[in-house]
Amino acid sequence: RESILKDVFSTVRDEDFEKLLDVNKDIFSCQNGVVELATATLCPRVRKDMLTRAVNIDYNADSPRIPKVMQLLTDITLAAPNRLNRPALLERLLRILGYSITGHVREEIIVFLLGRSARNGKGIIESLLQQVLGCMFYQAPQSFLTACKAVSAGAASSHMMALRGARVVHLDELPAGVALDAQMIKYISGGADISGRELFGTQTSFSPTAVPWANTNEMPVIKAEPAIMQRIEIIPCDAKFRMPGDAKLPYDANDKTHFIKNTKLRENLPVEAFLAVVVQAAKRWYEGGLGEQPACCKLACDAFAAENDTLQSWINDECELGPREGVDPALILCSSAFSGYNNYRARREPALPPIKKRDMHEQMAAKGFAKIDDYRKAHSQYNFKCVYAGLKSAGGF
Repeated sequence: RESILKDVFSTVRDEDFEKLLDVNKDIFSCQNGVVELATATLCPRVRKDMLTRAVNIDYNADSPRIPKVMQLLTDITLAAPNRLNRPALLERLLRILGYSITGHVREEIIVFLLGRSARNGKGIIESLLQQVLGCMFYQAPQSFLTACKAVSAGAASSHMMALRGARVVHLDELPAGVALDAQMIKYISGGADISGRELFGTQTSFSPTAVPWANTNEMPVIKAEPAIMQRIEIIPCDAKFRMPGDAKLPYDANDKTHFIKNTKLRENLPVEAFLAVVVQAAKRWYEGGLGEQPACCKLACDAFAAENDTLQSWINDECELGPREGVDPALILCSSAFSGYNNYRARREPALPPIKKRDMHEQMAAKGFAKIDDYRKAHSQYNFKCVYAGLKSAGGF
């Protein structure tokens, strides 16, 4: 009997059927139907949708708690005029939330909710997203994006398979000073197919649908290259939710960033209303993308890029700029620069691996210090050697 079943199975099985499931990224399945995200319209569920996942809540575009959700997000972003007047930050957050439930990844971003103080609201956003998305929310381990030893080709990768069908992959509270894997960030935030294999399963590939999010008190360490930095999206969470009478975290009524904490909010999160708000934001994303980056987000991203540009810091701290040509040009041997920078890098960011010579040559060239392979100048100690022109050692190496 078992052999007969195997024969029948191999005959009637459609090898391509699984590829037809959950492929429409522009719809969102709820308990009371399917939402067309581009128009924020609720439609009846039909067979041709080919959906296997649905969230456990109804879509109600007129939910009475929508004002409560908008007030909460307004407080978290300090958008009100009597706070820090950041309406652009509120709209940016909303559009990113809307984009994140679509299943599209064409913006190629990784979202960091950055809040350096305690009780800043980023955990509430995480909880709301998790409850709205349900099985389409993947809570990844902290090691998911951290720099680590390479995995053997073809090895089981259940953590990658967990991305299949997810619309958000979330990392909670990254440790201070942790180094992120630049290649992994490119991989999961880009549009290329993702490959993986369950334990004892076969290798497979699928289209990415998950937008990576992370909560953090301090930004992680990452390779400062344009292809990475342009993917970084930082949402400053500068609000402070405090309890009156709390000696450790006192409430200051005169501080525009302080709010009285609602202690019962987590017990009764406005999930249905949050979905309605996010669906409307998704509609605006379809119409106009993420929009212009707010000044506070750009400032945070620029500061993050500067902090992670250890090569520029090394140039500032241990080199002197000078003329590239002339009687006494400023020169430095590439070999000396390479060892000097790697020593500096190890002291400053011990989590980062040493830079490769080719990468250093490329980054130095991008800063205007192109490598000269065979320097020619009579009676010079650098004659016939590989040098960088325009800077020299300040005596530190």
